Amino acid sequence: MRRILVAIDGSDGSLRALDFAAQQASYAPTAELHVLTIQPAAAANTAWEIYVSAERLQQIAAERSSQILATAAERLQGASFSLELEQLIGEPAETIAHREQRTRHEGYEEQPTLSAVDHGDSWRSNV
Repeated sequence: MRRILVAIDGSDGSLRALDFAAQQASYAPTAELHVLTIQPAAAANTAWEIYVSAERLQQIAAERSSQILATAAERLQGASFSLELEQLIGEPAETIAHREQRTRHEGYEEQPTLSAVDHGDSWRSNV
């Protein structure tokens, strides 16, 4: 089975990466597209905590993740491949790398990894 991991943050660049990953997944009948969104962890003793509690920051991050994944699900409605949506908390690049490694240990063949995060809309592609 071919499994494609794409990390999105809701930006135009990440949604283009999602569209490209979906196109690639559509070429393999048994492909699975794994869509990942990552929200940064609420850091302790930040300026935000003066005005907003850490719990509220986590709630906002969860709501944002849900919105991003809902957009992805809507965009991929009717797709011919399997779809998995996941939200995680952490530093984006490190979290994507850990999730990719975990995917490889789950018994899937090597797959392309696409990511587009809002840190300058950088692309990393093994396609």
